[in-house]
Amino acid sequence: MEMRVHHQSSKREGERAVMERRLYEASLSGNVLSLNELMEKNELILDKISVTCFDETPLHVAAMRGHVDFAKAILSRKPKLATELDSDGYSPLHLASAEGYVDIVRDLLLQGTDLCLARDQDGRTPLHLAAAKGRVDVIKELVQARPEVTRVTVDRGETVLHLCVKHNRLEALKLLVESENDDEFVNSKDDDGNTILHLATAKKQIETVKYLLTRIHEGQVNALNGNNFTALDVIEHCPRDLKCMEIREFLREAGALRARYVPPITCNPDGIIKGSEISPVAARSEAVAPPVVHQSETPPPSRGSSWNDDCFKDKRATLMIAATVIAGMGFQAGINPPGGVWNEDDEGNNARRAGTPILAEKQPAIFAVVMFFNTLSFITSLSILLLLAGGLPRKRRFCLRILVAAMWVTVTCMALAYLFSMMATDNNSTSYNYIIAVFSLLAWLGFVGIVFLVHTVRFAIRMWRKLQNGEENKNLSCVKENQGNEEMVITMKAG
Repeated sequence: MEMRVHHQSSKREGERAVMERRLYEASLSGNVLSLNELMEKNELILDKISVTCFDETPLHVAAMRGHVDFAKAILSRKPKLATELDSDGYSPLHLASAEGYVDIVRDLLLQGTDLCLARDQDGRTPLHLAAAKGRVDVIKELVQARPEVTRVTVDRGETVLHLCVKHNRLEALKLLVESENDDEFVNSKDDDGNTILHLATAKKQIETVKYLLTRIHEGQVNALNGNNFTALDVIEHCPRDLKCMEIREFLREAGALRARYVPPITCNPDGIIKGSEISPVAARSEAVAPPVVHQSETPPPSRGSSWNDDCFKDKRATLMIAATVIAGMGFQAGINPPGGVWNEDDEGNNARRAGTPILAEKQPAIFAVVMFFNTLSFITSLSILLLLAGGLPRKRRFCLRILVAAMWVTVTCMALAYLFSMMATDNNSTSYNYIIAVFSLLAWLGFVGIVFLVHTVRFAIRMWRKLQNGEENKNLSCVKENQGNEEMVITMKAG
């Protein structure tokens, strides 16, 4: 009797396993006919699946595969499966949103908009997955069904906007920002204090930064993160490349500052600059009396000093790279001169020894000129590298100008060495190579002369303005001194 019961139980379990396998295969292929056949044989098969299945349900599989008709058929028979979670905490709406199946998302939302708030084991909602994948159409449906889902944060306090930036989904970011149109939402911070502008800057997303600067007010561009860094500070700490330079220019044009230059009086507790937070009383008092600076304190530099400091760093890096490249070129030209070298000794000619330049014998005058300019360029570039590596004195602007002038000499010498080398390859004055080399030499010298003349004129104008300002300041100080003496005399008479 017991054996018969055990046999019947095993038979039922085998039949159930077969039906569950057929149901799983039908969900993989999206076969609605197979689903209908299984439902005719056992109307409770979907109910049993929701109880016995601890992994994904057939609706999860259909949502992953994008089988719209199959998902509709399941939802019409067992709507409760829309709320089931798989072993990773994903609901069918999570999977359909991540894969971008808009029709399935709409069918699932018909079962209840609370599904938008379902979280997986990492705390992410379907909107978070759709934003990370850049599913713009899905995002529209989810936000329209449950607008407040945009304010749900994940681990470390990241909003859906942070996820868009982290995964470089600009179109999804634009949709969310424009659908909310809320400055507080756009400037929200994660647990590290980073706004989406901080993240976009750190990831060097040029287009994202450009877009955000059109949506963020000037006072909010200088928000501070947990390390007291503004977005401009973040890009300054990144490895320098063309993207960094471009992003830095965009930030500066938008009024971005380094953190040490941000006026502390205009910072609220969130680190966002708001000039309107200065009280009228404080404003009036500042207008009456000048601010008092203690000896231990220094006033924050102006934006111009920040610009000069950053400009100095850019020029220094440019000089370092250019000098390194030119030094390498000069070294290569020195050990491998134009025209090549003799490969073996010539017993009949002592000048022809292995390794000696061929051009030194054929055209000694041109060879001497080429070596002179090449050596001068090589030594000057090495001197520039030595000065840059050893640090610049306190009056670094003057030293930087000297280095720039030295770089002019280096580049000019390198160009002349190249042109004379071209002339040495063909000393026929009627050949095209010779004519091109001569005209190139004249054009280069003319260009250098024009540039030198322009800078000389600019320098003369600058010095003339300084002399004028010095005379005006001297006259103004004399006037103030005379006024002070007159006030002192009036006071003494009144006393």
